[in-house]
Amino acid sequence: MTKIKQYICAMVLVAIFGVANLSAQNHRTYHNYMTNTLQKGLKLSGFKGQDTIKHYFLEFSGGPTFSFTQGGDKRLQAPGYEFGIAFGHWFTPINGARIGVFGKRYNSTPLGEAIKANNLGVSMDYLANFSALGNDYNALRKFEMFGILGGEYLFSKYEGTNYTTWGIRTGLQARYAWDYGTVFYLEPRIGLYTDNMDYTSSWRKFNVAGSILVGVEFRNYPKGLRRTHKFSSTKFKDHSFLYTGIGFGSLITKETTNLSRYSGGGVLLGIGRWFNRYSGARLTGKITTFDHPKSEDKIRSIGFQADYMLNLSSAFYGYNPDKRFELLAIAGFSYDSVSNTQKTNLFGLGAGLQASVKLTRDMSLFVEPRINFYPGKEYASGANGEDKCRANFLINAGITITSNPSETTSSNEPGTKNHFKPRFFIEGAYGLTTPIEEASLYQKNVNPRITGTFGRNFSKTFGVRLSADFGKLWKSNELPDVNTSTFGVDALWNISSYMSGYDPERIFELIGTAGPNLAFRSSQPGNKAYLGGKCSFQGLWKITPSLGVYIEPQLRLYPDTFSEGSISLGNLDGVVNVMAGLRINL
Repeated sequence: MTKIKQYICAMVLVAIFGVANLSAQNHRTYHNYMTNTLQKGLKLSGFKGQDTIKHYFLEFSGGPTFSFTQGGDKRLQAPGYEFGIAFGHWFTPINGARIGVFGKRYNSTPLGEAIKANNLGVSMDYLANFSALGNDYNALRKFEMFGILGGEYLFSKYEGTNYTTWGIRTGLQARYAWDYGTVFYLEPRIGLYTDNMDYTSSWRKFNVAGSILVGVEFRNYPKGLRRTHKFSSTKFKDHSFLYTGIGFGSLITKETTNLSRYSGGGVLLGIGRWFNRYSGARLTGKITTFDHPKSEDKIRSIGFQADYMLNLSSAFYGYNPDKRFELLAIAGFSYDSVSNTQKTNLFGLGAGLQASVKLTRDMSLFVEPRINFYPGKEYASGANGEDKCRANFLINAGITITSNPSETTSSNEPGTKNHFKPRFFIEGAYGLTTPIEEASLYQKNVNPRITGTFGRNFSKTFGVRLSADFGKLWKSNELPDVNTSTFGVDALWNISSYMSGYDPERIFELIGTAGPNLAFRSSQPGNKAYLGGKCSFQGLWKITPSLGVYIEPQLRLYPDTFSEGSISLGNLDGVVNVMAGLRINL
């Protein structure tokens, strides 16, 4: 009886499921239910439309590094630094890869003693475009987020022993596209590394370290977006440029633990020319000075450098004279006459990158990190072989004025926009003065000075002015400052009008000045009157056509005994003034 009941129950279940399956049959067109789901399947399609180019890119980056190996005080270690360059390629809108080379330093105190781990290395990363993955690929998207996963191999040398370390790392890259070809990014990373990264063994048998990098990337333009502007040149001054700037940095030594002990800076003035869309050359005069803890005297030098320039922006996405941001690769050689207990003539090599932002079509601001290396001889002769250094690092910043062919033509016909009319002007300025070589702001050897001038612009590029100024001049810490007054005449050269044509509506102008002056000093011994010379650059900002403000650094040279200290070249005394004032066109 039991078997009969089980048989009847089984037949009922089969009948129920059979009827259910038959009733579920749909004899209409088949419908794919996956199209109605919220989560779509991953599409690994390639680039389409105008994106048929090879998607290569070049990156430059730098930033602080952090070692998470705890020291005796259990606190996070002081940051180090990293600089690198990478080259990569996007295989699809979502998947890419890059390889790079870099130099980095990790600071750590695993055993209570500070260790500076300097490394050179190579890296390889897989890149995932999260923005394209989540919201389709858009070549013109301004903001994107990437995921990074990769590894690196590091080489270092410490106390005569070679070390190698490898590790895996991951991170994110937040990117903002300035335009299609130029991208700025922020890239935080963290990684696991094999033991001995800081030359000591950890009980964990691995090290943890990270970095926060900022960088710039250049990538190819699609053919439909690539610039094709013509590079024309009818005169030698076309595409020529003048530039000036100041720099701050330090000497590079093997034993460097505190860069401030080797700090220094310099000034530079140069001229150059672009020969085509991509290549140019420049010649630069420079003056630098550095400190060295093992030397009693500062390391001073005067010299020049000759460089080749490659316009990376034009190489990657075409020539465009109106582009606001550009990146240049620079390399060349230099000559320095170094004074440090003894005089040494050094020949060296240098390389750097220059990032420039155009304020107007003919004027731009630049920042240029640069390394100079001097093989064969020590840069600091007064250090007696201690903390040997054959290199220095400077971050230069300044202004460049470029001659553009399309702007150098101007009409002088009455009633036209660029018609020039000679005008008189007056200037009044207040500033600071200090003698060369003894210039140290903290020693209070900087004194105030006032200046008044009257002049006339006779042409678009040439003018003359008469000047008179009064002030004090530092003599020594033991003697009181002396009263001085000078009277002179200056020739004015409007560099902006010469380079890019006269434009009465131009907001900023760079003007060069030079001329003789007669200086009177109120103290003995020595003559009371000194015949000298002056040269300067004036940066003039026009508020209105009749009113402007300016800053004017000046160099004045006089016979010896005029001021404290001297310039070895020609046995002269030098004085530096920095003036700021108003100009009124009459």
